[in-house]
Amino acid sequence: MSPNEEASAVDREWIEFGAGRSNTIVLSESEACVAKALLEEVQGHSNRLTLEISPMPANLDDLKARNEAVAARIDRLQTALAPHKRLPSELLSTIFFDTLDSGRAILVPDSPAESWPWPLRTVCSRWRDVAVSDIRLWDSVTCRMQKWDTKVGESLASVLQSITALCKAAPSRLEIDIHRYTDHGLEGYVQFEPFHLNSFPPLPTPITGISLSLPPLCLIQFFHSSSSKFPSLTSLSLDLQHVRPMDHLLTELFYGASFFDDAHSLRKLTIRSSQDLSEIYIRPRIPWSQLTKLDFSGQALSALSVLQVLRQCRQLVVCLLWVEHDYFHFPPLQDIRIENVAMPHLRSLMVRGKILEGNHFFARLLVPSLAELHFTMEYQHTFTDLSGMIHRSRASLKIFEYDSNETYISPEPSELEDFLENTPSLAEFDAFLEIPRSTLRRVSRGELLSRLEVLKCVVAIDDLDALVAIFVNRKKRTGHLYALREVLIRVGEEGRESRLERLRSLKEAYRIDFAVGPLYHTRS
Repeated sequence: MSPNEEASAVDREWIEFGAGRSNTIVLSESEACVAKALLEEVQGHSNRLTLEISPMPANLDDLKARNEAVAARIDRLQTALAPHKRLPSELLSTIFFDTLDSGRAILVPDSPAESWPWPLRTVCSRWRDVAVSDIRLWDSVTCRMQKWDTKVGESLASVLQSITALCKAAPSRLEIDIHRYTDHGLEGYVQFEPFHLNSFPPLPTPITGISLSLPPLCLIQFFHSSSSKFPSLTSLSLDLQHVRPMDHLLTELFYGASFFDDAHSLRKLTIRSSQDLSEIYIRPRIPWSQLTKLDFSGQALSALSVLQVLRQCRQLVVCLLWVEHDYFHFPPLQDIRIENVAMPHLRSLMVRGKILEGNHFFARLLVPSLAELHFTMEYQHTFTDLSGMIHRSRASLKIFEYDSNETYISPEPSELEDFLENTPSLAEFDAFLEIPRSTLRRVSRGELLSRLEVLKCVVAIDDLDALVAIFVNRKKRTGHLYALREVLIRVGEEGRESRLERLRSLKEAYRIDFAVGPLYHTRS
């Protein structure tokens, strides 16, 4: 059949009133051609009517009505030709999943319209079918509670059961996020009673995560309830930053509760506090030995307290710390009799804070699996101490991020190069410090950072030629498997433009994502 015969066989009325009213009907090529021709015809009719309206005020109402009818036809035909209808269901599903917050659906029982991805079900029947059939969208759920009353458990259960009914399977993870401290103030909230959590009706999904930001008295009541109520709890987050200074209830919160006695499934613990918890390693009965992630980035601890905690955490994989140590309030580092703190499974370590005396803290750690080190500290002996830790652990560090909390620093070349010699496997080096010229030359000769792929650092304006030599020499070395793919250089303003022209050609010549940044902090 010829193209003209195919076009004549297409039902023009069906295109407009069938495909034009549906988000699920996808036109064939011949039908799309007819729809486009029909759309052009109707748009031409609309344009002629528009021209007729202005000089004919007597017929204005009739023409407006006819124009609105034609506009409706245009809308239906544009719907018939809508390109998003041609997206495969698999691609739609991927797009939907990428809209989730950290891969989790969000439920706000009091405000269903704020819950995502619930609105996807109301766009059209096809989107609803795709959203409901993809279990990934509903497999992990975070429930954010804005207020509490005696029916909150029933409300949550009803929402979860509706998910189960729609998706034919219950979510495998449920996290409950309870925050009393918001911009709305306390007076807008019903008094929280921890028994509301314990007296939930049977849920189709076990509670695996709890995040709490509540007054100490409420937290104490919650912690006096047995964790056996939550046998599947794997993640617990406590925000104590709003506790008043010297609040006596804080002591009872941690040291008088029995919540952790039955927390056999707990693997992730986060504590944020503005209060002194320096003896947290003594009590409560936190199951340190079973934790795989510990987040103390919002809780300042002394070097002694940190070491006391870490030596009990042999299963850690991820650790975030805030270390504050000085000789005014704490014993000197050399007086701390804790050595060989072994964490054989630790892969990622993030440390912030400051150490104002001593030079032997990190070298006490044995971390043979360490792959990522993120370091934001004031610490005079950073590279000597970290080099000792890497050397003793025989770790193969892949990612190193460093910031001294100063504008930038110039470390002793010998200390920096000793660290780089102990980290030959580094693929990413992101350091807010000035790399000495002698170090840049060793890098260009392949003696240091031979596997580097990402470089971010400060370079003196007079050392830019040494930086260029790195790219040139690495390009010349045949069979080099590790090519630089991203470079961010920070330089001062003086003479900057006249010296950077050569660097701008690097992006094309060496296929490097190259950028130049300012000589001041841009990190959050």
